[in-house]
Amino acid sequence: MDLVEHHLDQEALQSLKDIMATDFERLIHAFIADSTRRIAVIRDCYRNNDLETLGQAAHSLKGASANLCAQQLSEYAWQLEQHAREQEVGVIGSEIELLCSEFQTVAILLSDQLQ
Repeated sequence: MDLVEHHLDQEALQSLKDIMATDFERLIHAFIADSTRRIAVIRDCYRNNDLETLGQAAHSLKGASANLCAQQLSEYAWQLEQHAREQEVGVIGSEIELLCSEFQTVAILLSDQLQ
C-alpha cells in the first residue's frame, strides 16, 4: 500500500472525479475550507469543554471525509465523536492531534489530485 492509498481510496476518488468532472476542483476546495473550519471548532470546543458541539463537528467531518474517500480521516473523526459523546476527556486531546495530522496529509493529497 503506498502513501496515497493509506489516506485515500484512490479508486473511489477517481470515480468521484469522473462523476464530478469540472466541479471536482470546487468540491476539493470546499472540503478543505469547510474541514479547516470544523477542526477550528473542534479545538475551540475542547478548550471550552463543550463536548456536545465538539461531537457534532466531528460527526460532520466524519461524513464529509467519507464522501471524499478519506477513510482514515473519517475513522479518526468517528472515534473523536464517540469519545466526545461518552465524555472521555482524557483521550480527546490526543485524538484531535491525530485528526489534525491526518487532515493535513489528506488536504495535501487531495490538492495534488487537482494537478
